[in-house]
Parts: sequence; structure tokens; C-alpha cells
Amino acid sequence: MKQLIFAGITYEADRIVKGVDCISGYVDGVEVFAFRGVSDFSNFQINGEWDKPESSQEEVIASLQSENTELKLAIADLAEANEADKILMQLALAELAEIIAEG
Repeated sequence: MKQLIFAGITYEADRIVKGVDCISGYVDGVEVFAFRGVSDFSNFQINGEWDKPESSQEEVIASLQSENTELKLAIADLAEANEADKILMQLALAELAEIIAEG
């Protein structure tokens, strides 16, 4: 559990996030304390690193769409390579069949 100290009072939370002008503490995803309108963060002390804010739903969707597109492109590349390998294999088998037939 992380600790934030402000004005001699210790606040505890699993995650402590520092925003542009705010600090929020979360336990099991629920905000348990918040300081809003902060202009001077020097009065706050934390026993560790600040946590990153969670992404918004729109950011998560955009990220997933981008990953999905990358995966589709990779699958298409693999399918193309597989088709090329298949053609080479068929040519090799035809050549082998010819050699056997002549032999």
C-alpha cells in the first residue's frame, strides 16, 4: 500500500495518481481520496512512484483497433508466405514426379 503525506496527514491507497492539477488515491479501483485544483505539488510526499492514470475508454478502443489492424496485416503476410511456400512445394513435387517417371 502506498502512502501520501500532506499537511502531516498520511493517506493510503493501492494506486496514487498525479494529474495536471490533482492527486487521487484508489483502493480496489475506488477513489478513496482526492486533492483537486493543486498548483503546488511540493507539499505532497509519496513513498514510491506516482501511478499512471488509467486510459480512457476511447484510448483503449483506439489502441485495440490499432493492434487489431496490425494483427490482420501480419495474418495476411503469413497467408501470402504460406501460399508461396505451397506453390514451391507443388513445383518441387512435380519435378520429383518427373524424375521418378523418367527413372
